[in-house]
Amino acid sequence: MEVITEETEAYILFKPKERTSPMVFDSPHSGTLYPQDFGFNPELPGEITSAKPLLPRLLRQPEDTYVDDLYKRVVQFGAPLLVAKFPRTYIDLNRSLMSIFPEVVRGGWSGEFNQNDDKAKKGVGLIWMQCVDPQRTPIYKPGEEPDEDAIRHRIDTYYTPYHAKLAELIKEARAKFPRVFHINCHSMPSRGWPVEVDSGKERPHIVLGNRDIPESSKGPTCSKEFINFVEEQFLIQGYTVEQNFPYAGVEIIKRHAKPEEGIECLQIEIGRQIYESERTLNKFDTFSMTQEKVTDAMTRTNGFANRLASEQRHARSQIPHSTPSQAPSLAAE
Repeated sequence: MEVITEETEAYILFKPKERTSPMVFDSPHSGTLYPQDFGFNPELPGEITSAKPLLPRLLRQPEDTYVDDLYKRVVQFGAPLLVAKFPRTYIDLNRSLMSIFPEVVRGGWSGEFNQNDDKAKKGVGLIWMQCVDPQRTPIYKPGEEPDEDAIRHRIDTYYTPYHAKLAELIKEARAKFPRVFHINCHSMPSRGWPVEVDSGKERPHIVLGNRDIPESSKGPTCSKEFINFVEEQFLIQGYTVEQNFPYAGVEIIKRHAKPEEGIECLQIEIGRQIYESERTLNKFDTFSMTQEKVTDAMTRTNGFANRLASEQRHARSQIPHSTPSQAPSLAAE
């Protein structure tokens, strides 16, 4: 299948010439191009990764490195793959624009913010201020944190264009299919970070999130039948799978999901222990095998998604349309 590539400062998009799938994929945290104006502390402690870019492991630890590679073959069955080029520590696409802690913005913050945002308070909000090591090492030297102008530049140049493009891809799919399925692609460390609810605990290979949790005011972002089907595909591959813990999904699926309008979103977290060294960030020799397993799981999911979309289209075609002669008159009432 012919693939069209579109690239901007914020993202690279791999899109089939013909959209034959009701699925859309995005990888928001696999970017490794660190912008010149990042301004992180170049003297961060610890070892330098042997995988490029050669930067402190503390800084690169939050990356979902190679996740875009794991999913790159989905384009061959007719689905687009949107990939962020920049790292999440620069600006996190999976955070609300309100996820800002004003006290750590150099010079203060005049915009809106959520004073109860737990991630911002922990230094891992929209703009990451801390690493995820036990010491929570500051990313910036004191007095060199980004100011409001720098943050707004990151929002305007990276955050907003990415979300706009993702919304456009979903809208295009919805125009063609009555039911659309967006997969938000991530990876996770094999054990919980100190700032997380499962700190230090061993994790399964795969975690699926659709925000089917008590604190979700909008309800699940995809149906039970869809998340259960995806779970089964990873189980077939020999992986252990959990749903909605420790990750249920954050801003991206929350923002873009509209199940009542036929738009369903699912977050998939793949354990890094199955495809890369968490110390060096180098791929394992078995990476291609993992890639094949992910491709197989997603190919089967695509077939299921097409079936669900077809069933929805058929169900709609069976709904009788009222005609003037069928409509009740006021006199008859």
